[in-house]
Amino acid sequence: MPLNPARVRIQTGSETVGSITNLSTSETDIARTTLFWQRTEDTVGFLQQDNYFDTEIRDHKSVGTVSGEPDAFPVFRMIDYPYGSQGLWDHCILPPSTSDVEAATQAVARTNPSRAIVSMPAFIGELRSLPGAIFDRGMSLLAKYPKRARRSNSVVDFNFGFAPLIGDLYKLVYFSTYVDDRVKELTNLHKKGGLHRRWNLETDAGDDVVENVAVWTLEGAWVEVTITRHTHRRRWATCRWLPDVPELALSPADLREQAKFAVNGWNLSMADAWEILPWSWLADYFGNVGDYLLANRNAVGASCSSACIMTSIWTDTSHSVTMAPSWLKVSPASEYYATKHRQPNVPVGLTIATSPFLGARQLLTLASIAYKYR
Repeated sequence: MPLNPARVRIQTGSETVGSITNLSTSETDIARTTLFWQRTEDTVGFLQQDNYFDTEIRDHKSVGTVSGEPDAFPVFRMIDYPYGSQGLWDHCILPPSTSDVEAATQAVARTNPSRAIVSMPAFIGELRSLPGAIFDRGMSLLAKYPKRARRSNSVVDFNFGFAPLIGDLYKLVYFSTYVDDRVKELTNLHKKGGLHRRWNLETDAGDDVVENVAVWTLEGAWVEVTITRHTHRRRWATCRWLPDVPELALSPADLREQAKFAVNGWNLSMADAWEILPWSWLADYFGNVGDYLLANRNAVGASCSSACIMTSIWTDTSHSVTMAPSWLKVSPASEYYATKHRQPNVPVGLTIATSPFLGARQLLTLASIAYKYR
């Protein structure tokens, strides 16, 4: 028997009761609808370690029902009887997410207590080459377009010239604040249980609308509704950092010294060399080499013992009645559906994207580069 066997728990709530009666035969059909249902799969015991977790929630906030009977020649009588096209528990189609490995690598890189706020070696290298690059760029434009020298590729020049420089200079102004924050992280790192960090990965949403859905056609009563769904997705990672030497006792002065070197990146690593390589940013559009190197940076004697990826998706569904006979009372449905999943112990790794996940800023930059060389 495993030490932490999986368990499945199912929770249900109250239910509604509806009926439909054949008046000629007095036969009655009773329909019961469970308003709330939840299934959770997790583990037993071993709360100190990261465990698998998965849950599904189905909530009929309002059951769609029909009530009434025809004015002439009554055959059926409906009392709060549920109509069709309910309980289709599903989410709207959303764009594909990044893989768990890529997400974990990004989270570990961003929460690494050894991470540099400003990599001084890379900053000095960029500062040294920036004036010459700008001068060469200007002379090239002047020679090629003497009457159109203002045709500068401003997006590229800013994103890969001035933006990193301005950002690093801004961070240097708040150097002491970053050091103080890092000292707090290193202090928690050496406490029992280590350092726990959370990193938000992505948040997105989608919706769909289906019109003219027939949900009731009995006894000459034709009922149509419009079904609207809104889906939201949120993903985040939790990382647990532990010292490489748990019994190592460091004084406040030692921790501050470690924080200074880590924040300014004076402890050279492959991440610094990668940052100043020409066109390394383009490689990171199609992979995660930069994040992988940052995730494995170790300047303070700490390693990530585990990384978990949490995905939470929830969908609100509502019906609005668009067609119904006057004698039939229709109550529209309203539903809530949610799924939550935790994937424990996701490894850090290199990934190559076949279809890179590009944001608006990256697309604008690539479009500007394409325009430059067209």
